[in-house]
Amino acid sequence: MRIFFSATIAAALLTGCATTTTPTTLQRSGDFGVLLERELAARGARIPNGTPPPAMPATWTFSSDEHGFVAHVHGDKFAELDNWLRSAFGQPKPSVRHNTDGQLQRVYIVEAAGITLQYGREPGGVALFCTRRFSKLPPDTSQTKRLQ
Repeated sequence: MRIFFSATIAAALLTGCATTTTPTTLQRSGDFGVLLERELAARGARIPNGTPPPAMPATWTFSSDEHGFVAHVHGDKFAELDNWLRSAFGQPKPSVRHNTDGQLQRVYIVEAAGITLQYGREPGGVALFCTRRFSKLPPDTSQTKRLQ
């Protein structure tokens, strides 16, 4: 759990420091898969086989900004979310079955879209984080050159 929340805090700090708009927070219920597919598509992640994943009835809280989104799905929906993402994107990569606190956790790096999805159990439900990758700037070698 520490790794999951440490990564979450790091992602929040990285995205929060650069945020130029206030995130929008919504609480909804219905087919979470429809929202998830729409939000992923808006960030360039297309479901490879074109077949919609299974329906996922749920209640959730959702926040987004230009750097990604955070969804908290209420109830024990980890298996359903895991099934949905596996049917959409295959096996999680890279991933661990459990974090250091023994909680289920998964990570997807969707290269074509430049996003990372991370999700895991939390008290009362499942947390899902989607963050866009920041640009890969060439390393600054000026310090290295001065030291040589």
